Amino acid sequence: MFNSLISWKSKLQTLVTTSTHASELVALGIAADETVWLRKLLKEIGFSINPHYFIKNPTMAACSEQYDSDDELQPEDLEFIRSMPMLTDNQGTSFTANNPAHSTKSKAIDIRWFKLREYVQYGRIRIHHISGDANVADVMTKPLATKFTQFRYLLGMDSHYRSSKKS
Repeated sequence: MFNSLISWKSKLQTLVTTSTHASELVALGIAADETVWLRKLLKEIGFSINPHYFIKNPTMAACSEQYDSDDELQPEDLEFIRSMPMLTDNQGTSFTANNPAHSTKSKAIDIRWFKLREYVQYGRIRIHHISGDANVADVMTKPLATKFTQFRYLLGMDSHYRSSKKS
């Protein structure tokens, strides 16, 4: 997305969960594994990884194309790019992933949860909450008629969105 590499996968979860929170946690764990793997792959083949995407509040994920390298970033923005950012529209999942004192009750979830917690703890990823209204990933899984055009533009699939909004 935003003219960058994207990995998309639709997979039937082999684990049955009893709550949306647990299901989102499992999905976030799978996405975190993929994110960490892709970052390692890109570094190994010589790509510089400069994620200049800032998540400053739950309704905005902004791209800063004005910076060519981390050296040009403002000090207040550095905290937002040290780790690969991951977004979730489930507040409970975001809290669980970022809070090491919080534990889940399902032993089946624990294995994935501890791995996700390690990624966050060691700074490989950073989990942020984003409002469901601003979650562009929903265009791939939910029929959102009113947001579809906007999300299609944000994904770089419709160059006419901007010109139609100005009219």
